[in-house]
Amino acid sequence: MTNRSLYNAALSTLLFLILFFLSAVIFSQVLLKSEIVTVPDVTGKTITQARRELRKKDLALESKGAEANDRFERGLVVRQDPAAGSRIRVTTAVQVVTSSGSGTVEVPD
Repeated sequence: MTNRSLYNAALSTLLFLILFFLSAVIFSQVLLKSEIVTVPDVTGKTITQARRELRKKDLALESKGAEANDRFERGLVVRQDPAAGSRIRVTTAVQVVTSSGSGTVEVPD
């Protein structure tokens, strides 16, 4: 190999390594962004209100059904997981259970 071709090979290798390093840095900063946010309290809210509140933090809502509850009206979120105040990664789903209304049934006399 001549000095000129050796120089070109070394320069090409150096440029490749620089581009590889820059790509790795950009990939780790942009594509693997793992921001942590605090979960808001969505209990007592409708599914629509809860979804809107979670979306503000880049979180998703996953409905896990309904259960009888005397404290909350039908359709309102009665519990969530993870709990309000927890710190989680963005785009994580917060699971919610809504109220199906009072669990007691009035029996006529």
